[in-house]
Amino acid sequence: GLRVVYITGKSVWLHSSGGPDVTFLDGTGGYDGIAMCNGASASDTVFDGFTITNGDGGNLRTGGISIINDCNATISNCIITNNIASEPNWSGGGFGCYTNSSPTIINCTIENNASTWFGGGVFIKADCNPTFTNCIIYGNSVDSDGGGVFITDNCAPTFTNCTITNNVGGDDETYDVG
Repeated sequence: GLRVVYITGKSVWLHSSGGPDVTFLDGTGGYDGIAMCNGASASDTVFDGFTITNGDGGNLRTGGISIINDCNATISNCIITNNIASEPNWSGGGFGCYTNSSPTIINCTIENNASTWFGGGVFIKADCNPTFTNCIIYGNSVDSDGGGVFITDNCAPTFTNCTITNNVGGDDETYDVG
């Protein structure tokens, strides 16, 4: 699938002037969400003030935002909503962090996303250490485990002043943090 925004090998500052209430990045029509990857998107890459919606996972396996391969970008003031990781074994309906990445997520809402495998809202895997500050992770769902957040593989995320609530996990249990 094609991506709405794909940042690789570059350091950029991408922001909206009107904020997430009026600036949408919409994956309707079979598009993946946002991808930031491959190390060069380091801490000086900033993605600020968007609503990311209707991403379908495609090749990224995550519906909303995928952070991949040594990426330490900052994502701030975003609403990540109504995205889906729909194929079998896809994870992270709203946000996925993969392979040695340590992004910073500030003042974001991750809501009403879904996944078929792990992490309806957030999926963190493979030595990733994201930092979430002042975030809301709400109303996400998954067919398997981690309705709100699923963490695996030597990861150590930090959640400061975050609300993780009303998420639904499958397998006869509800997990907000898995």
